[in-house]
Amino acid sequence: MGSSALYLYAIGNEDTDFMLSEKVPHGVFAVASDALTAYVALVSVEEQAPSREAMTAHQRVVGALYSLTAVVPVSFGAMFRDQSEVVKLLELNSDQLKAALKRLAGRIEVGLKVFWKKEVFAAKFGQQDPFMAELVKKVRETGKESSLMVAKVGELVEARVQQARNTFVREIHKVLAKFAEDAVLNDVLAIQMVCNAAYLVRKEDERAFDQKVNELLEPQLEELIVRYTGPWPPYNFARLRLKLPSERG
Repeated sequence: MGSSALYLYAIGNEDTDFMLSEKVPHGVFAVASDALTAYVALVSVEEQAPSREAMTAHQRVVGALYSLTAVVPVSFGAMFRDQSEVVKLLELNSDQLKAALKRLAGRIEVGLKVFWKKEVFAAKFGQQDPFMAELVKKVRETGKESSLMVAKVGELVEARVQQARNTFVREIHKVLAKFAEDAVLNDVLAIQMVCNAAYLVRKEDERAFDQKVNELLEPQLEELIVRYTGPWPPYNFARLRLKLPSERG
Protein backbone atom coordinates (compact mmCIF):
# COMPACT_ATOMS: atom_id res chain seq x y z
CA MET A 1 0.00 0.00 0.00
CA GLY A 2 2.98 2.30 0.44
CA SER A 3 3.43 5.06 3.00
CA SER A 4 0.20 6.91 2.19
CA ALA A 5 -3.38 5.86 1.43
CA LEU A 6 -6.93 7.10 1.15
CA TYR A 7 -8.67 6.68 4.48
CA LEU A 8 -12.42 6.08 4.20
CA TYR A 9 -14.75 7.62 6.79
CA ALA A 10 -18.22 7.20 5.39
CA ILE A 11 -20.30 6.79 2.24
CA GLY A 12 -23.24 8.97 1.26
CA ASN A 13 -25.38 9.96 -1.68
CA GLU A 14 -23.83 11.95 -4.51
CA ASP A 15 -23.93 15.42 -2.95
CA THR A 16 -20.71 17.31 -2.31
CA ASP A 17 -22.02 20.88 -2.06
CA PHE A 18 -21.76 20.93 1.71
CA MET A 19 -18.08 19.93 1.71
CA LEU A 20 -17.20 23.61 2.12
CA SER A 21 -18.89 23.56 5.52
CA GLU A 22 -16.65 24.42 8.44
CA LYS A 23 -18.04 21.37 10.24
CA VAL A 24 -16.07 19.02 7.99
CA PRO A 25 -12.40 18.78 9.01
CA HIS A 26 -9.82 20.10 6.57
CA GLY A 27 -8.44 17.43 4.26
CA VAL A 28 -11.63 15.42 3.86
CA PHE A 29 -12.79 15.26 0.25
CA ALA A 30 -15.29 13.38 -1.89
CA VAL A 31 -14.81 10.58 -4.41
CA ALA A 32 -18.04 10.06 -6.36
CA SER A 33 -19.33 7.27 -8.60
CA ASP A 34 -22.70 5.69 -9.44
CA ALA A 35 -24.69 8.32 -7.48
CA LEU A 36 -22.66 7.57 -4.34
CA THR A 37 -19.94 9.54 -2.58
CA ALA A 38 -17.08 8.25 -0.46
CA TYR A 39 -15.63 10.71 2.05
CA VAL A 40 -11.91 10.18 2.33
CA ALA A 41 -8.64 11.84 3.34
CA LEU A 42 -5.05 11.23 2.31
CA VAL A 43 -3.23 9.84 5.34
CA SER A 44 0.05 8.32 6.39
CA VAL A 45 -0.48 4.59 6.90
CA GLU A 46 1.90 4.53 9.86
CA GLU A 47 -0.14 7.19 11.68
CA GLN A 48 -3.38 5.20 11.47
CA ALA A 49 -2.48 2.55 14.02
CA PRO A 50 -5.39 1.90 16.42
CA SER A 51 -5.36 4.29 19.35
CA ARG A 52 -7.92 6.19 21.37
CA GLU A 53 -6.85 9.45 19.74
CA ALA A 54 -7.14 8.04 16.20
CA MET A 55 -10.54 6.45 16.87
CA THR A 56 -11.84 9.68 18.41
CA ALA A 57 -10.68 11.61 15.34
CA HIS A 58 -12.45 9.06 13.10
CA GLN A 59 -15.71 9.42 15.04
CA ARG A 60 -15.44 13.22 14.96
CA VAL A 61 -15.25 13.26 11.15
CA VAL A 62 -18.12 10.78 10.75
CA GLY A 63 -20.21 12.78 13.21
CA ALA A 64 -19.56 16.00 11.29
CA LEU A 65 -20.58 14.36 8.03
CA TYR A 66 -23.71 12.82 9.53
CA SER A 67 -24.80 16.17 10.93
CA LEU A 68 -24.97 17.43 7.34
CA THR A 69 -26.30 14.48 5.37
CA ALA A 70 -27.17 10.80 5.67
CA VAL A 71 -24.09 8.59 5.48
CA VAL A 72 -23.20 4.97 6.07
CA PRO A 73 -20.44 5.13 8.72
CA VAL A 74 -17.39 3.00 7.95
CA SER A 75 -15.52 1.29 10.78
CA PHE A 76 -12.12 2.60 11.84
CA GLY A 77 -9.13 1.62 9.71
CA ALA A 78 -10.50 1.28 6.14
CA MET A 79 -7.78 2.38 3.70
CA PHE A 80 -7.38 2.14 -0.08
CA ARG A 81 -4.46 2.64 -2.44
CA ASP A 82 -6.01 5.32 -4.61
CA GLN A 83 -9.24 6.83 -5.91
CA SER A 84 -9.76 4.08 -8.46
CA GLU A 85 -10.01 1.52 -5.65
CA VAL A 86 -12.53 3.69 -3.84
CA VAL A 87 -14.59 4.00 -7.03
CA LYS A 88 -14.53 0.20 -7.42
CA LEU A 89 -15.76 -0.16 -3.84
CA LEU A 90 -18.74 2.09 -4.60
CA GLU A 91 -19.54 0.28 -7.82
CA LEU A 92 -19.27 -3.21 -6.34
CA ASN A 93 -21.61 -2.37 -3.45
CA SER A 94 -23.90 0.15 -5.10
CA ASP A 95 -27.25 -1.55 -4.45
CA GLN A 96 -26.44 -2.44 -0.85
CA LEU A 97 -25.17 1.06 -0.05
CA LYS A 98 -28.13 2.83 -1.65
CA ALA A 99 -30.56 0.63 0.27
CA ALA A 100 -28.73 1.37 3.54
CA LEU A 101 -28.71 5.12 2.86
CA LYS A 102 -32.44 5.08 2.20
CA ARG A 103 -33.06 3.18 5.44
CA LEU A 104 -30.83 5.46 7.53
CA ALA A 105 -31.89 8.83 6.08
CA GLY A 106 -33.42 11.05 8.75
CA ARG A 107 -32.51 8.66 11.55
CA ILE A 108 -30.09 8.85 14.45
CA GLU A 109 -28.71 6.29 16.88
CA VAL A 110 -28.98 6.53 20.64
CA GLY A 111 -27.18 4.24 23.04
CA LEU A 112 -28.27 2.79 26.36
CA LYS A 113 -25.82 1.24 28.80
CA VAL A 114 -27.21 0.20 32.18
CA PHE A 115 -25.29 -1.05 35.23
CA TRP A 116 -26.23 -2.25 38.70
CA LYS A 117 -24.82 -0.05 41.41
CA LYS A 118 -22.01 -1.85 43.26
CA GLU A 119 -23.91 -2.17 46.53
CA VAL A 120 -27.06 -3.32 44.73
CA PHE A 121 -25.13 -5.98 42.82
CA ALA A 122 -23.61 -7.25 46.07
CA ALA A 123 -27.03 -7.39 47.71
CA LYS A 124 -28.63 -9.21 44.79
CA PHE A 125 -25.89 -11.61 43.79
CA GLY A 126 -23.05 -11.40 46.32
CA GLN A 127 -22.47 -12.48 49.90
CA GLN A 128 -25.00 -9.95 51.20
CA ASP A 129 -27.69 -12.16 49.67
CA PRO A 130 -28.61 -14.77 52.35
CA PHE A 131 -28.74 -17.65 49.88
CA MET A 132 -25.33 -16.79 48.42
CA ALA A 133 -23.86 -16.18 51.87
CA GLU A 134 -24.88 -19.71 52.88
CA LEU A 135 -23.29 -21.16 49.75
CA VAL A 136 -20.04 -19.31 50.39
CA LYS A 137 -20.06 -20.58 53.97
CA LYS A 138 -20.38 -24.15 52.70
CA VAL A 139 -17.52 -23.61 50.25
CA ARG A 140 -15.26 -22.46 53.05
CA GLU A 141 -16.16 -25.52 55.10
CA THR A 142 -15.81 -28.03 52.29
CA GLY A 143 -12.07 -28.81 52.04
CA LYS A 144 -11.15 -31.13 49.15
CA GLU A 145 -14.17 -30.25 47.04
CA SER A 146 -13.78 -26.51 47.56
CA SER A 147 -12.52 -25.77 44.04
CA LEU A 148 -15.49 -27.59 42.54
CA MET A 149 -17.85 -25.79 44.88
CA VAL A 150 -16.33 -22.44 43.97
CA ALA A 151 -16.93 -23.20 40.29
CA LYS A 152 -20.53 -24.19 40.98
CA VAL A 153 -21.14 -21.05 43.01
CA GLY A 154 -19.70 -19.01 40.14
CA GLU A 155 -21.99 -20.73 37.67
CA LEU A 156 -24.98 -20.09 39.91
CA VAL A 157 -24.14 -16.39 40.26
CA GLU A 158 -23.73 -16.09 36.50
CA ALA A 159 -27.09 -17.79 35.91
CA ARG A 160 -28.87 -15.50 38.35
CA VAL A 161 -27.26 -12.41 36.82
CA GLN A 162 -28.30 -13.52 33.35
CA GLN A 163 -31.85 -14.17 34.53
CA ALA A 164 -32.01 -10.61 35.87
CA ARG A 165 -30.65 -9.27 32.59
CA ASN A 166 -33.28 -11.21 30.67
CA THR A 167 -35.98 -9.62 32.84
CA PHE A 168 -34.62 -6.16 32.04
CA VAL A 169 -34.56 -6.94 28.32
CA ARG A 170 -38.15 -8.14 28.46
CA GLU A 171 -39.51 -5.28 30.58
CA ILE A 172 -37.41 -2.34 29.29
CA HIS A 173 -35.45 -3.03 26.11
CA LYS A 174 -38.25 -4.72 24.18
CA VAL A 175 -40.64 -1.93 25.14
CA LEU A 176 -38.19 0.74 23.93
CA ALA A 177 -37.61 -1.22 20.73
CA LYS A 178 -41.29 -0.78 19.85
CA PHE A 179 -40.78 2.99 19.80
CA ALA A 180 -37.69 2.79 17.56
CA GLU A 181 -37.17 2.01 13.89
CA ASP A 182 -34.72 -0.73 14.86
CA ALA A 183 -32.85 -1.92 17.94
CA VAL A 184 -29.83 -4.08 18.73
CA LEU A 185 -28.54 -5.74 21.88
CA ASN A 186 -24.75 -5.75 22.06
CA ASP A 187 -22.63 -7.91 24.34
CA VAL A 188 -22.44 -6.83 27.96
CA LEU A 189 -18.95 -5.61 28.84
CA ALA A 190 -18.81 -6.23 32.59
CA ILE A 191 -20.42 -8.46 35.21
CA GLN A 192 -22.31 -5.48 36.68
CA MET A 193 -23.67 -4.46 33.26
CA VAL A 194 -27.37 -5.09 32.82
CA CYS A 195 -27.87 -4.01 29.22
CA ASN A 196 -25.88 -2.62 26.28
CA ALA A 197 -28.32 -1.54 23.59
CA ALA A 198 -28.65 0.83 20.67
CA TYR A 199 -31.76 2.20 18.99
CA LEU A 200 -32.38 3.67 15.55
CA VAL A 201 -34.80 6.59 15.92
CA ARG A 202 -36.29 9.12 13.51
CA LYS A 203 -34.84 12.56 14.19
CA GLU A 204 -38.30 14.01 14.71
CA ASP A 205 -39.06 11.27 17.27
CA GLU A 206 -35.90 11.75 19.34
CA ARG A 207 -37.54 13.84 22.08
CA ALA A 208 -40.46 11.44 22.45
CA PHE A 209 -38.04 8.49 22.65
CA ASP A 210 -35.97 10.31 25.30
CA GLN A 211 -39.14 10.78 27.34
CA LYS A 212 -39.96 7.07 27.05
CA VAL A 213 -36.48 6.16 28.31
CA ASN A 214 -36.97 8.48 31.29
CA GLU A 215 -40.44 7.09 31.97
CA LEU A 216 -39.22 3.49 32.08
CA LEU A 217 -35.91 3.96 33.88
CA GLU A 218 -36.48 6.79 36.35
CA PRO A 219 -38.23 4.48 38.86
CA GLN A 220 -35.13 2.23 38.87
CA LEU A 221 -32.44 4.87 39.40
CA GLU A 222 -31.97 3.89 43.05
CA GLU A 223 -30.58 0.55 41.86
CA LEU A 224 -29.20 1.31 38.41
CA ILE A 225 -26.65 3.57 36.75
CA VAL A 226 -28.00 4.65 33.35
CA ARG A 227 -25.82 5.99 30.56
CA TYR A 228 -28.07 7.20 27.77
CA THR A 229 -26.08 8.81 24.96
CA GLY A 230 -26.52 10.28 21.51
CA PRO A 231 -27.47 11.27 18.98
CA TRP A 232 -24.80 9.32 17.10
CA PRO A 233 -24.26 8.26 13.50
CA PRO A 234 -25.90 4.83 13.17
CA TYR A 235 -22.84 2.59 13.50
CA ASN A 236 -24.84 -0.29 14.94
CA PHE A 237 -27.27 -0.21 12.02
CA ALA A 238 -24.74 0.06 9.20
CA ARG A 239 -22.93 -3.23 9.66
CA LEU A 240 -22.64 -4.06 5.99
CA ARG A 241 -20.47 -6.76 4.48
CA LEU A 242 -18.96 -4.74 1.66
CA LYS A 243 -17.26 -6.49 -1.22
CA LEU A 244 -13.72 -5.15 -1.55
CA PRO A 245 -12.01 -4.27 -4.85
CA SER A 246 -9.54 -7.12 -4.24
CA GLU A 247 -12.48 -9.57 -4.26
CA ARG A 248 -13.73 -8.47 -7.65
CA GLY A 249 -14.27 -11.29 -10.08
